[in-house]
Amino acid sequence: TNVSPRSYSSITTMNNNKIVLRAFNSKKNNVTLGILNTESGTMTTTEGLLDEEGQPQDLFSNDGILLYNEHLNKIIYVFYYKNKSFIFDSELTNRQVLKTIDTISRPNFKIEYLKQRQELKMSEKPVSVNKAAATAGNYLFILSDRMGKNERREMYDQADIIDVYDVRDLTYSYSFYMHHFKNTPITEIYADGDYLIGTGGSVLNITRFKKSLYE
Repeated sequence: TNVSPRSYSSITTMNNNKIVLRAFNSKKNNVTLGILNTESGTMTTTEGLLDEEGQPQDLFSNDGILLYNEHLNKIIYVFYYKNKSFIFDSELTNRQVLKTIDTISRPNFKIEYLKQRQELKMSEKPVSVNKAAATAGNYLFILSDRMGKNERREMYDQADIIDVYDVRDLTYSYSFYMHHFKNTPITEIYADGDYLIGTGGSVLNITRFKKSLYE
């Protein structure tokens, strides 16, 4: 359908005068993705792009991180609260599922409706699976918010874990640590060329890869 972009909560730019938006549907209290053509001013959306059968289909459960991989011309959506990312082509079709190495496959909170305020809220504190994400070259980088079973507690307290996935074949590649500086955890990550940049508070943490991300 073609609609005007009245309400959106995330945005990333593409090539050819196009912008990808995460649009909010107030009637369904849910989100979907759309492509805004900046020349015509219209946005094409398809309902249900972020929904899965047997999974909650509400705003909070489908909350996530919207990315665009220019090298592969792919649109990527990383869910905050479950171990999946969706990979789309540049027209938001041909959806593929990249399953991460975390074990939480379903958001572990419930949604309550506050009639007096006429708003929705989470009934309990959610467990965040994917804290932040970035993409460059052939890869997707995910900042994990949970300690893996083979990781030491002392290391988890001193560093953040970055899990790396190959977008081409939707597989896990490897993980590495970004060590804390002045006990400051990383909260956001950005990929640029052969560098991964982590930020947290006033800290800037830069990692350079030995091997090109584009090979």
